[in-house]
Formats: sequence, C-alpha cells, structure tokens
Amino acid sequence: MKRALSIWFPMLPIDLSRRRRSRELSPPDSEGCLLLISTSARGQIVSHCCPLAAQHGVRPGLNITQARAILPPTLHVRIEPHDPARDARALSALSVVAQSLSPITSAEAPDGILADVSGCARVFGGEEGLVRAAISRFTDLGFHVRAAIAPTYGCAQAVVCCGRSRIVPDGAQRQALYPLPIRALRLDPGTEEALREVGLDTIGQVMAIPRSVLPARFGEEL
Repeated sequence: MKRALSIWFPMLPIDLSRRRRSRELSPPDSEGCLLLISTSARGQIVSHCCPLAAQHGVRPGLNITQARAILPPTLHVRIEPHDPARDARALSALSVVAQSLSPITSAEAPDGILADVSGCARVFGGEEGLVRAAISRFTDLGFHVRAAIAPTYGCAQAVVCCGRSRIVPDGAQRQALYPLPIRALRLDPGTEEALREVGLDTIGQVMAIPRSVLPARFGEEL
C-alpha cells in the first residue's frame, strides 16, 4: 500500500533569514517586520514577506516603495535580499533530515519535501504519530511546517498547501481534493488565471470537466 508524505515549509525564505539574523544577535522579529527583496527590471520587488507585513497588505510582487507606503511608519521594517540558491541548499539539507522519517525522500522545489512512507508509520505508532514527528522535527529547527499523508504525492501536496496537516485515507483522494482551491494544483499563473476566467475555482470543478477537453483549452500541464 503506497503512502506518500508531503512536508511543506510555507515560510522557508523568511525562516532562513530569521535563523541567520538570530545568530547575529540582532533585535527579535517581534520589533518589526521582514521583507525579502529581489531586483528586476521593475526595480526592487518583494519576493517574500513575514505574516506581520502580510497583515498590513504587503504581498509578493509589490515594489519596495509600494510596500513601504502600505506599512505603518512606526513599524520597523527590515529588508534583506532574497537568495533562492540558499533556499535550494537549505531544502536539500532538510530533505536529508527527513530521512529520519523515511529512507526515501526528495526535495520538492521551492519549499517542500516528499517522502515515500509506505510501511514507516508503525515506527511512530501510526500515521498520526508520523505526522506529529514530521512537524516536530522541523519546528524544533525553527521552521514553520505542515505535513500530510495521502495515497499519492499530488494529493498530499495539494492538501498540505491549503493550510492543513492531515491524513487522507486510501480511496478518499477525490473527497479530499474536491473542495480545495485550484491554487492547490500549483499550476503556472497563466493556466490558473485561465481557469478562473471561466469560473473554475476549485479542483472539483476542474475534475468535473472531461479529461479529453482540458489540454485543448488549458494546455498540457493541467
């Protein structure tokens, strides 16, 4: 019986920057917010932001001037460059840590780990124990993390990226996937926008369309 574990780090770049900054003995994050910036033809663009910044309306894609204008002037703003190569190295290292849960793991760029946990759950007292162990391993290292187990990697990834750590029983994939938003499919932005334009907002709505129709209308990826 195949069982797949998906571990998701929703704040991987932010967590890495906080860990680095804590080693430099700087003020704690509670005193302000953190923005990670990339440079493009449009100037300095927000690549990632901490939850506090997001609460004030900052989102990836804004330029730094827009982000600063949104944030309260009394709030301390820390700005650091985003380093995708460092993210990739960290994710590869974290996939090695995950081998304490399963001997078969792989980094799933940009922010996840997949593992074949078939037959592994009994070591942890069942799949609930395995999910708790996965979360604990990486929380103890200072990361925000979610985990899910399902019969397929795709189902586990979709469930976990929608904000829940959970277990999907065998045969319950469709039930688990139907209500999820289409962002859980992790499609390219163009395909996702094309689906929304015709009123398709959930995976269930997409699955109701005959498979043969999808490539012609939305491309091979879907």
